[in-house]
Amino acid sequence: LSIMGVSLTMAKNLNCYSKFPLTFLILLLLFRFGSAQNKADSLLKIANSSKNDSIKIKLMNDAVWELMFTEKEKSFKIAQKALEIAVNSKNLYSLSHCYNTLGAYYYLIADFQSSIKYHQNAMEARTKLNDTKGLISTYNNLGSALKELVDYKNEVEYYFKALKISESKR
Repeated sequence: LSIMGVSLTMAKNLNCYSKFPLTFLILLLLFRFGSAQNKADSLLKIANSSKNDSIKIKLMNDAVWELMFTEKEKSFKIAQKALEIAVNSKNLYSLSHCYNTLGAYYYLIADFQSSIKYHQNAMEARTKLNDTKGLISTYNNLGSALKELVDYKNEVEYYFKALKISESKR
């Protein structure tokens, strides 16, 4: 029996492979989560052996971003430790990145008030540093958190601040 050029036998054979994409997707996701953990572990190993606080903080923040979506508690502890090192080192640039990372973490767990607090800290540091690229990111992050709190007036204000800086850079 053949329907539109596909025999009944071929259709049965194709049907047995229809489960392959789901299996492949599951394996891919497991590999991705496993590789994020491996990458984070490698970053932390290097960070722990670094004598330079700026490098240590950068690597720790990178590890947080690798783990943030899969291991929230672990990523939070690493982010707190990175912030502690940044505060003690008095490195404003590293501090701004720690604030940004914690702001993103709090956004992810839907604690928008805390997200705003940390992004405002990042904004203050980045303003002092005249870090326009960082400010664009921070203003967008603040706008996103304010949107979640249904504060549309301030949301739009921060988006326009980001846009203004972006346009001035052209």
